[in-house]
Amino acid sequence: MLAAADFSSVSLDHSENKMKVNYLVVGTNDLEASAKFYDSLFEKTELKRVRETDRMIFWHGEYFVFSVAIPFDNESATNGNGAMIGMYVESVK
Repeated sequence: MLAAADFSSVSLDHSENKMKVNYLVVGTNDLEASAKFYDSLFEKTELKRVRETDRMIFWHGEYFVFSVAIPFDNESATNGNGAMIGMYVESVK
């Protein structure tokens, strides 16, 4: 079962932000089904599919990347296996 990602709290206007999410990766056990699902989900958004490998697919926006991946350890994708979040934090100086 594929779960939709909730991007409602992700700000794409980073002019005032000191911390932002740069990317989100979710795991999958079925890359082909995930590709169809996320292509449909992102169809009317700024996220566009830009790259595909044998284990990952990437959709890019101006300030954000979403990917779906077969986990690196080749175990089943579960609630945490295959998930990654990348954040950019400005220096406090």
